[in-house]
Amino acid sequence: MSDINYRKDIDGLRALAIIPVLLFHSGFSAFSGGYIGVDVFFAISGFLITSIILKQINNDVFSFKKFFLRRVRRLLPLAVTVYLVTLIVFAIYFPVTYYKSAAEAAFASLAFFSNIYFWQQGGYFSTTLELNPLLHTWSLSVEEQFYLTFPFLLYAMLKIIKYRPLQYFLMLIGIIFSIVLAIHYAPTFHSFAAFYLLPSRFYELALGAFLALYISSNPSSKLRETPLLKEIGVLLIVIPVFLFDENTTFPSYNALYPVMGAVLVMFSNRERGLVHYLLTSKYVVIIGLISYSLYLWHWPLIVLKNWFAGEDSAIALDIAILIFSIIVSMASYKYIEVPFRDRKTVSDKRLIKTISLSFTCVMAFSVYGVVYGNALIVDPDGKINKIYNAAVQPEPYREKCTDINRHSTDFEVCELPRKESTSTEKRIFVWGDSHGSALMPALDSISKKYVVRFSNTTGCPPALGIKRVDFPQSCVRVNNAVFDHLEKEKYDLVVLAAAFNNYLNRGLLGEINATHFKDTEETKEAFDAAFIKTLENIEELGSSVLIITQPPRFNENVPDNYVRNTTLGIPYDGETITLAEYDEQREALISIVKGKWKADTVSFDNIYCPENTCVSMVGSHILYKDSHHISNYLASILESKLFDLIDKRLSSERD
Repeated sequence: MSDINYRKDIDGLRALAIIPVLLFHSGFSAFSGGYIGVDVFFAISGFLITSIILKQINNDVFSFKKFFLRRVRRLLPLAVTVYLVTLIVFAIYFPVTYYKSAAEAAFASLAFFSNIYFWQQGGYFSTTLELNPLLHTWSLSVEEQFYLTFPFLLYAMLKIIKYRPLQYFLMLIGIIFSIVLAIHYAPTFHSFAAFYLLPSRFYELALGAFLALYISSNPSSKLRETPLLKEIGVLLIVIPVFLFDENTTFPSYNALYPVMGAVLVMFSNRERGLVHYLLTSKYVVIIGLISYSLYLWHWPLIVLKNWFAGEDSAIALDIAILIFSIIVSMASYKYIEVPFRDRKTVSDKRLIKTISLSFTCVMAFSVYGVVYGNALIVDPDGKINKIYNAAVQPEPYREKCTDINRHSTDFEVCELPRKESTSTEKRIFVWGDSHGSALMPALDSISKKYVVRFSNTTGCPPALGIKRVDFPQSCVRVNNAVFDHLEKEKYDLVVLAAAFNNYLNRGLLGEINATHFKDTEETKEAFDAAFIKTLENIEELGSSVLIITQPPRFNENVPDNYVRNTTLGIPYDGETITLAEYDEQREALISIVKGKWKADTVSFDNIYCPENTCVSMVGSHILYKDSHHISNYLASILESKLFDLIDKRLSSERD
């Protein structure tokens, strides 16, 4: 018999959580905030787990051993199965580097820390991570870490503190502290800790737990009969699905909307009305029952589809994958989930034996994948992996120098190494973002003759009085610190290198007091004033300026497409755009740097776009790290051109 009374509407709520996740992951743009379904799952888990523990404690039958065995029955049989199938299937089709990442994710998930693993890898919306078939397991690790800690805290609180208002107070303190963490550490380009880690997600699970604690003490509360609770709750879940997107600060306080929506639905015990009817309808409940299977199976299947057909595949194929996910999930629910949850079918002894053996096998499989990969299957001579790794290799100074001023309140500059004393005291400063960082290897030769120092901060255009409006970022502080340094040190030449096209064409910038928006016209107007003022300020310092335009931006990630096509045996010559398309990309910047600044703006069209076609590969060399950052190889091609350009500029000034 179940530890708590079964509620169809909670299975309906599970369906309401999983459906937006499926549609969001399938690429249906209307459901841009579908990821909030995970937050609904967190609230449900907190509520159900706490309800079970409270009922067992009240009946004096609670056992940590039984509790954790129940969690093992619920989670591990299916998880181990999905991980094993994923590792086997992707070993046949994935390139070595990607497969090793998948194996690392499997290992991390089996060890209950995949959220920490993905936190260290980058943002949830990173295009590279989107190719990891086990990316979605981060949320399972958050729940598992909750299961490994919260029951002990709850048990201790209930045994030590008998005064229920004080119990409420302590839980509210924990919830508020977690919300503060989620807001303070809201994801930035610097860290996605708030997105991935338990402390900032705790409040989502704990609000469900708080509800369970309240209902345990007030099961017949008249408040639970309040009309429209479920209707309001469903609206709080559904509206963010359509209004939120990848630029929404999350979880922060924004996760409160779907979480409180779930809490209201679970709090209400009214069994009438359209919303209750929909949540308890047969097919909605079925989707809720298989939601765990759906969550585990859908993402590897979508990644596999994307790998073969691309993310912009036909809608019919996306729908077919969703239907197939449902079919597979119904089978795994019937033949894996249900039998393992039933102690009569699978005894505790058999459960431990089976899980121990299968867990060990999959863990060993994942370790092998991490260490050796799948090269013997997809890349026996290592050629594909060698070309790919050469393309994506970070520039030599990235790890130690890029972003150092965003990570620290103390301003620092880096200097290119000089093997011998320079022949002149002329000094150069490079001020840029990740594009400035990618350009640094092209300055190796010039550093033998001139002093070259630099400060590159990802996502921050080199302009004063401007801010990012799409994402929290410390650009204002960093740029002010850079200019203070320029004012103090008096450089002969300041080189500005950044993703100017990206900022202007995607509407990512605004004035200092601007709020969240993405508007290209407002961005251009704000950047025009800020950038020209910055150039004038640099000139007033006695420094000359050199503006390096952004390289072409291609429609696809070049190394990804190379490794995908070659691994699948499809010829690939790289991405291309016309010179006219590149001119269109640069038009917004060129219109700003007209007049006196036009002569100080340079581009390398003859290198980027020979014969009026911008290319991304030359022979077996990939020229870009992704769709727009130049590779170290392309930087080496630019080296002589940049040397001649800068040397001529500084030599003429000396003469």
